Amino acid sequence: MPTTTPSLSSPPNPNPDSNPNPKPTHLIIVCCHAIYTGSSSPSTAFPSDPSNWLLAPFQTGEIPTFTAHMQAGLSLLASSGITSENGGESNDALLVFSGSKTRPEIDKSEARGYLDFCIRNEFWGILKPVSDGNQTSQSSESKLDQNQNQNPTPILNPDPPHPGGDIKDSTPAVKAEGEPIQYHHQSSIHLDNQALDSYHNILFPLLLFHTHTHTWPSLLTIITHAFKRPRFMTLHIPALRYPAHRVRFVGIDPEYMREGDEMFDE
Repeated sequence: MPTTTPSLSSPPNPNPDSNPNPKPTHLIIVCCHAIYTGSSSPSTAFPSDPSNWLLAPFQTGEIPTFTAHMQAGLSLLASSGITSENGGESNDALLVFSGSKTRPEIDKSEARGYLDFCIRNEFWGILKPVSDGNQTSQSSESKLDQNQNQNPTPILNPDPPHPGGDIKDSTPAVKAEGEPIQYHHQSSIHLDNQALDSYHNILFPLLLFHTHTHTWPSLLTIITHAFKRPRFMTLHIPALRYPAHRVRFVGIDPEYMREGDEMFDE
């Protein structure tokens, strides 16, 4: 019997508590803007130094802004955690770092770089390490890949993406080097390695969410620069026919773009 894919405007499950293993209902997207070239290990001594990033000339001084975007996404993810009566951990949200391989100098996506930067900074304490006796966290995306591809090895460097790329190539949140240190809610972090522009930043994470949950998110949070709000809310969201009342936009601009800063230029 053929199945019907629900519309983006379909209402969420009216009684999610009836499911003993509730699926995430909240999609958090952090739009990536540059590539962190350093390691996820302590071998990179100063991860916030511009020498460890591939920045465009106009992005000088924006590493703190990118960091604030990541921290905002992690904070929302951490606050969405659910602990069941038997002590199990789940999450009502998926966090997606969205950004492709945008520079020829390195075979690395913006999304992978953001995750490496988070791991190198130990998630700034926002996500807590799992004790050694409880390191059972496995990326749900990795499980998905195993079921669909019968291949337990995550694809860390897929071929250069294109709009028609396979969404299941999105990389799970695993440490790239050495024995991983697992963090609470880490399995709820996913990478979209395909997005090449701000429209893709919404489209591909939505498809990733649907691939994982077989439904659409009832809440969508977009984290990026504040000045991009009109682009997302008046163009991209209507184009995708996603209900605007279910979108939360978190805009964080560089300090020099904030009114009141001595460098602010109207």
